[in-house]
Amino acid sequence: MAKRKKKLGKIQAGDWRRERLATLSRTTNFLAQKSGVGANLTDAGGWGGAVTSVSNPLVFFSGGLTVNKYKNPQSNPSPTPATNGEGLKKKKKKKKKKKKKKKKKKKKKKKKKKKKKKKKKKKKKKKKKKKKKKIGLVCRDCNSQGSNSGPFASEADVLPLGHRAPQKKKKKKKKKKKKKKKKKKKKKKKKKKKKKKKKKKKEEEEKKITTTTNGNKNNIYKYNNKLT
Repeated sequence: MAKRKKKLGKIQAGDWRRERLATLSRTTNFLAQKSGVGANLTDAGGWGGAVTSVSNPLVFFSGGLTVNKYKNPQSNPSPTPATNGEGLKKKKKKKKKKKKKKKKKKKKKKKKKKKKKKKKKKKKKKKKKKKKKKIGLVCRDCNSQGSNSGPFASEADVLPLGHRAPQKKKKKKKKKKKKKKKKKKKKKKKKKKKKKKKKKKKEEEEKKITTTTNGNKNNIYKYNNKLT
């Protein structure tokens, strides 16, 4: 639905007050012709003011208009004609400008944040690139170093005779829990249990059934008197 335009203070074309004014002015015109300038407006539904001119007899009604009470038309001039929104500055445009400013500020802030994040990432990468200084082989029993040990030791380190190289620690592999298999097993167990229970119940019910002396199958009843 289209938004309704706000009613302005001034009377616009198509306004009910304008139409009412037209009908009232016709009656006052008639009065003015009858009795000339200075006719009383009480008969036209006014407040007893005098008509100042035949061409513009009525200068009154609700919506801010008043009766022309004076004979001199300059002392109480007629209202300005209806304007179709002319001369009214649109406030919406100003609001839009403000919004644009806010948007620009937001964009700037976002850009700054992005730059900062990029810088941080670069720093982290640099830190990762720095290689640890190699320390040569050290005997696992004593602290004697290999022939090529030291801060800049090569990978081909050789320990002197009688010394043992350090043991490499084996990383323990974490066991992955086999959840799916466990779940399947549990389900199977539950099914088995249910089957067993059903079987037991059936056997108990069969024991409860009593037969008549002649052994006729049609006369077999359960204890709860329900026909089998």
